[in-house]
Amino acid sequence: MSGLLDKANTAAQQASAEEAAASTTPAPVKAETMTPTPAAAKAVGAGGGDEGLPLPAILSSVGGIGLFVGLLLSLQGGFIPFIVTGAVLLVAVGAIVLSDQVQGKDLNVIKTGGAVVLAVLIAIVPYTAGVVAPDGEALVISEVSLDEANDRLEFKVRGSFDATTVTITTAPNCDGTAGDTGEVVWQETLSLDRDYVNVKPMLSDFFCGNAYDAVNNVIRTYTVTATDGADMSASFELDSSEMTRTPLESGVRIAPVFETTNNAQQQTTTTTFEGITIEVMAGLLPDSHRHVDGADHTTSDDIRTVQGDYTLTVNIKKGSSTVWTHPLITVDGLDASWSSSVSGTRSGDMNGWLALSGDTEENFREYVSKSALDYENGAYTFEVVLDVGTSSGGTVITHSDVCWNLDFEDGDEYNSNWDAPTC
Repeated sequence: MSGLLDKANTAAQQASAEEAAASTTPAPVKAETMTPTPAAAKAVGAGGGDEGLPLPAILSSVGGIGLFVGLLLSLQGGFIPFIVTGAVLLVAVGAIVLSDQVQGKDLNVIKTGGAVVLAVLIAIVPYTAGVVAPDGEALVISEVSLDEANDRLEFKVRGSFDATTVTITTAPNCDGTAGDTGEVVWQETLSLDRDYVNVKPMLSDFFCGNAYDAVNNVIRTYTVTATDGADMSASFELDSSEMTRTPLESGVRIAPVFETTNNAQQQTTTTTFEGITIEVMAGLLPDSHRHVDGADHTTSDDIRTVQGDYTLTVNIKKGSSTVWTHPLITVDGLDASWSSSVSGTRSGDMNGWLALSGDTEENFREYVSKSALDYENGAYTFEVVLDVGTSSGGTVITHSDVCWNLDFEDGDEYNSNWDAPTC
């Protein structure tokens, strides 16, 4: 009996131990699946694909493009209704805000506030300017230039109206009298196409005198004015240098050409007079300019260069007979050109002394030969003829007061003491 009791006690003790062990071992935990929030699901969906741009990037791009389009519409200054521009800007700001929201981010106050401020400025500033010039209207003169090749003034009149009246006035009047508003020398009404019109008045149609005098005083002005026929107008004054186009004075200077020949057998040298080189200038010169002894002219530093269209030639006279005439020189602006009988086409500029051609060339220098001059010591006149053509309606100016008593020879040889005094 006692043995049975011992076995029963042992079995009870083992069962108690197993229950205690079971109570200390944790029960298995069932894993729970988290249900994503809608915003997180959108974020996962937006970032999970490899095809195309992420949605936030697309929305940011739409916002930036919307702001740019809104700026373009606003810059029309009233042509596009404000409600249209405002709607475009509102969509742009909304796209920028939404680009953060689809990522589950909090509202970026700085970014959103900056977009709103920018949109407001884009909308308001150009439209405010439109109040100053209602309906985007303005009148502007631009792209002013002087076309020397075609002898005309060129510029554009811009605006949002149908036609413009362009006027050129000069003061004083062309006859030299002073008027209250100046004399109208050119006027035309032109229709605008695509908000502008090209204006091309010919110089000969309005030019009537130099703007500068010989000592750089402005003695005449030319003013261009454009109007829309109502309240708007614009004007500007033509450049005085470009409007100084008529050469009124000229100058000449010459130099003898001597040639020395060596006679080896007789061990002697002989120097002879061969001809003369000629230089000429034309423009505006002060009253103090003059031709001087030595076949020369006072300094050319005080010449006022003329940018015009004219022709020039030089006649050499022995007594009353013309013994040689230089080929006709054509001047366009400052560029001079002519055809030499010796070397063909020649060119130079009138910004100072211009070296002329002759009938003989030696050592790359052209000169008028002794034979062409029918030379003998005595008085020679150098006559300058200026045909100012386009500049003043074809006026011919002749300067025939340049005369020197040439004394370049002494018998069969040159005169080493020549001085060529004025006549």
